[in-house]
Amino acid sequence: MRLPTQKLASLGRYHYLMAGLITILSCLPAIGLWYAWRGMQSSQDAELIPPWVGPVMATIGIVLLADGWILALLLLLAGSFIRKRKHRTFCLVVAAISIPHVPFASILGAFTISILMRPDVEAMFDPVTTVE
Repeated sequence: MRLPTQKLASLGRYHYLMAGLITILSCLPAIGLWYAWRGMQSSQDAELIPPWVGPVMATIGIVLLADGWILALLLLLAGSFIRKRKHRTFCLVVAAISIPHVPFASILGAFTISILMRPDVEAMFDPVTTVE
């Protein structure tokens, strides 16, 4: 059985790995939409394409790219915080945000939530300071 410190170190590394993977893979939809648009413009029936298709495709590509990069940044921060044993609530929120990003980020998010909710791991994070 692994110690909670080892689990947290591994979890932090997995967050770094997932951030890199998501950064690279989030570029693919934007590139694919750009190539599709270029292909539609060079086709013989280019005049039949409505003028709003280009901006819609660009908007979708930019939104997907920004979503991936923002999630990657959040995962990097969460990985750093997990390794430093700080900001447990932030790490839980990032884990919950990553669950809809199927398949790898959802698995990491579920594991992160299950590990961070354990009482022995919760005790390792910042103690709650009370002001009297």
